Amino acid sequence: KQLCMRPEIDNHWALRDFASRLMSQICKNFNTSTNNIQTRITRMFTNALQQSDKIPLSSLYGALQGLSELGTEVVKIFILPRIRGIGK
Repeated sequence: KQLCMRPEIDNHWALRDFASRLMSQICKNFNTSTNNIQTRITRMFTNALQQSDKIPLSSLYGALQGLSELGTEVVKIFILPRIRGIGK
């Protein structure tokens, strides 16, 4: 739940951005039809979006950022249909 020692000073948003880019690179480099890494990661982020009323804003941001790093098709399929509900 706490990503850095001093969240009021340290930039935990940048850490979430970095983690999203790293997750995207892992998916691009190591995803195969056997291990389905990208599918499993997408499912994990999507599950977080479905619980958007129960999770902290910072976790919601991380899920949105993670999905957006996976490409435009992922954004069209998984983020855009839920954007109104997320906004509420």
